[in-house]
Amino acid sequence: MSASQEVWIVAASTPKTGDVDSKMKSYFGASKFAIPGTEGPSAEALNGGSFDSLVHLTDDLAKADNQLDSIVHRIERQYAEVDPAGAFLVKAQGKEVTFDAYIKDWQWDEAKYPKDRLLADNMKFLTSTVTKLDEEVRTKMGQFNDYRTQKGNIAKKDAATTLPTRDLVDLVTPNAVGADWFVYTEHLTTVCVILSRSAEPDFLKVYESFGEYVIPMSALKFAGMDDKDGNTLWRVVMMKSQVDHFKKACRENRFVPRDFEFSVDAYNNLLKQRVTLEDQTNQALVKAKDMCRAAWGDAMSAWIHVKAMRVFVESVLRFGQGAAFSAFVLSPSNPVKARASLMDIFSSDSIAAKAMSDAAAEDGEEHFPYVSVSFFPMAGGGAK
Repeated sequence: MSASQEVWIVAASTPKTGDVDSKMKSYFGASKFAIPGTEGPSAEALNGGSFDSLVHLTDDLAKADNQLDSIVHRIERQYAEVDPAGAFLVKAQGKEVTFDAYIKDWQWDEAKYPKDRLLADNMKFLTSTVTKLDEEVRTKMGQFNDYRTQKGNIAKKDAATTLPTRDLVDLVTPNAVGADWFVYTEHLTTVCVILSRSAEPDFLKVYESFGEYVIPMSALKFAGMDDKDGNTLWRVVMMKSQVDHFKKACRENRFVPRDFEFSVDAYNNLLKQRVTLEDQTNQALVKAKDMCRAAWGDAMSAWIHVKAMRVFVESVLRFGQGAAFSAFVLSPSNPVKARASLMDIFSSDSIAAKAMSDAAAEDGEEHFPYVSVSFFPMAGGGAK
C-alpha cells in the first residue's frame, strides 16, 4: 500500500460462512480496520445517537470529509514546497510512522475522540481542530513567503548587470572607492551619472553648463565599473540647489542620472540588514517545515477518523443498529477486478448482488452490497 495510491475502506455485514479475513488478506493484502463496535452490540461502540441523528450525520460527515481532503492535500503541497525531502509521518501510539504503517494498524484515538461522546460532537471538535491547524500553517507559510520575497527582491537587484538598473550600493562600496570621491557638505553634494562610452566626450563638453553652480572639472570616472554594454559610471560635484536642474538637463541630453548617496555607515547597516534578513528567512523556513510536518500528520489522522465515522454510520444505516459488520482497508492494484472479488467475498448471493450493481450502474451510480469509502491519501489523484 502506498499513500500515493487510492485506498478503499470497505465494510459489510459479517457473513455466517467463509473466512472473510483470510480471503481479504489473500486477495488484496487487506488489513482489518478496527472501528469500535463493528463486531456487534458493545459498550465500546461509537455513539451515533438516534436514527435521525445518523441520517443527518451522513451529509455532515461527507462535507467534513471533503473539507479535510482539501486541507490535508493543501498542507501536503505546502510541506513539499518548503521541504522537498521531508518525511510524511503520522503519530500513532506515541511514535511517528508512515501512512502505510499507520493505516494498517489504525486504532481509534480514544483520548482525542471519546467513544461515548456523540459522533456529531466528535466531528465538530475534529474539524475545528484541523481548521485551526490549517490557519497556523498558512500563517507560518505567509511569514516565510514574506521573507523569501524580500530576499528575492534583493537577488533581482544583485542579478542586474547593467549600470542603469543595478543597485549602486553593491557596486560603489567603501572597498571600491575612496571617501574623497564623494563630497557632502552643508552646501555641496555629489551626483552619479551613467554614460554610454560613446557619450563620454559629449558629456564632458557640456556638463558644466547644466547649472550655474556645477563645480568645473569635477566630473570623474569610476575605474573598473563599466558594465557589459559599455556603460560607465561618473560623479559630478555641485551646489545642492543645482541638483534638480542638473538631473533634468542630463535627461534632456540622454545622460542617465542616478539617485545615490555614498555612506560607509549606510553600507554597513545594509550588510547587517541583509544578514538579519537571511537569519529571519532561515528561522521562518524551519518553523514552516516543523508546522507543516506536524500539521499534516495530525490532519491526516483526523481525516482517517472521519472516514471511520462515515463507514460506521453508513454501515449502521445499511445493516441495522447493533448488527455485526467487518471493515477492511486495502489499496487495489486493479480496481475492476477488486470490485468483482469483493462482490464474491461479501455477498451471499453474488448473482443477485451483481444484478443490483449493474442496475445501479445504468442509473449512473455505483452501488455495492457493502459500504465503500475510497480516497487518495496523497495528492496526484482524485478523491471521494
